[in-house]
Amino acid sequence: MRTMRDRLPALIVVLFWLILPQQASAQSPEEQFELARNAFDYQDYDKVITLLDPLLNPEIRLPVIAMVLQAREWLGAAYWWKNEKVSFKQEFTRLLKAKSNFELDSFYYPPDMVAEFKKLKEQLIELQIIDPGKTDIPPDTVKPKTILIESTYERNNPIVHLVPFGVGQFINGKSGKGALFLTTEIVFLGGNVGSWLYLYSARPSGPNRTAALWTMYGSLAAFASFYVWGVIDAFADHVPARLIEEKRLENPPESASMFHIVPLTPASGGLGLLFGGSF
Repeated sequence: MRTMRDRLPALIVVLFWLILPQQASAQSPEEQFELARNAFDYQDYDKVITLLDPLLNPEIRLPVIAMVLQAREWLGAAYWWKNEKVSFKQEFTRLLKAKSNFELDSFYYPPDMVAEFKKLKEQLIELQIIDPGKTDIPPDTVKPKTILIESTYERNNPIVHLVPFGVGQFINGKSGKGALFLTTEIVFLGGNVGSWLYLYSARPSGPNRTAALWTMYGSLAAFASFYVWGVIDAFADHVPARLIEEKRLENPPESASMFHIVPLTPASGGLGLLFGGSF
């Protein structure tokens, strides 16, 4: 008879697959758009289709017209590379109905794709589905929105890399290395202090004293070795600044600056860089 312990791995797998779709669906349309951009750059066309199709069909979920047009271009191109020509024609038909003077970049896309796109455009013009130079997309289909990503960064002072116990690694974002140096240095320092206390309180003699001395000096040497290693490693991986806070501002005031520097509180020990981008 199977016990609860035997069933635990299967339960973990089930919970993982139940939680995963919820996390994916929690992404905003803008985040999915950026993920699709990366997937398109890395030629992961299956992922491009998975990310963009729900943003465009059956209804548009992207907030800016320029993003909609770009998403349809990526989606249509991804369908072409997947040899799904019907979907390719559908997406580029929708794109041309929104922007009838659109042209594919012949320097970026292969000649065969550009030729098929031009043929599709000629057919749509002949059938009077599109009118060159006229934009048919309703102005209220998407509502233009300006988004400012405001990020606060704190400069990292390299002097902190001289502190033992993996502090430099934690500051650099290397938590795994930080935990390694923290644990080993505590163990070796504890061995040194414990041996010294044993020698001071018990005052052993003979082999016990010799063993205690070897442990005291050996652990001190090991601690020093890991300390030097940790300092060198922290300086090698030095990160000039780390992200403290990130804010999304929708429709910010016109006075909002694209790039400016503000001081952080004295306790933070650095300067903050605030910069953002809009589309």
